[in-house]
Amino acid sequence: MGFGLLLIGYLITYIVALNTYGAAFRLLGYIVIAYAAFKLSEYERKFRLTAYVSAALALLSAISTAQFICEHLYDNMILSSNPFGGAFATVMPYIDAIGVFALQLVLLLAIKKIARDTEVHNIELNAGRNIFFVSLYFILSVVGYLPLPFKESYARYMGLPLVILYIAWIAFQIGILFSCYARICDESDVEMERKPSRFAFVNKFRAELDAKQEKARRESEEYKRAKQEKRREKKNRGK
Repeated sequence: MGFGLLLIGYLITYIVALNTYGAAFRLLGYIVIAYAAFKLSEYERKFRLTAYVSAALALLSAISTAQFICEHLYDNMILSSNPFGGAFATVMPYIDAIGVFALQLVLLLAIKKIARDTEVHNIELNAGRNIFFVSLYFILSVVGYLPLPFKESYARYMGLPLVILYIAWIAFQIGILFSCYARICDESDVEMERKPSRFAFVNKFRAELDAKQEKARRESEEYKRAKQEKRREKKNRGK
């Protein structure tokens, strides 16, 4: 359906990319996210915006990768000049931060909508929770860049809380994407026959995941039946 790819892209972008060559890994991650979002847009149109924002971030990551390469060549005196000036290096992080914030919001709004449509209410509620934490992190981060009289004290006391909040919203995002992968799936995906793995632990994990999906499907069907029954009873009382 696309949530598995989306999860992989997200992990590449925000976990694997935590190294010296982060820009290159983020480029790969955003491309995977964009492709997965386009696949998911077949089921929910809001994912198109996620794909567009991710594609824009992929372009920014490509530019950052080129900047990194040019700086390396310039430092090693292979290039006589660096085509990326100081102003570019100053502005890029702000543009990237705005793009990352936009991506989280449009992704969560799309998840919230598809979860509501498929009546997976826990995921819908968790999407709202994630919107709160993501927004809180970026608002508190922006405050640190404002020309306020307590700017130095703010940076000193809010440094650790912001790191913790950053880790928290990343973890929440990964968690909700895994929940979508486990609980929201296309009927054709459920009906496809799966070849068993050579590894016992993989088969065990798949069996546990299938059991959770089956439980979620039964709960969803029971919820729909109960809802329809209440509507019929209400209609009968009105006659």
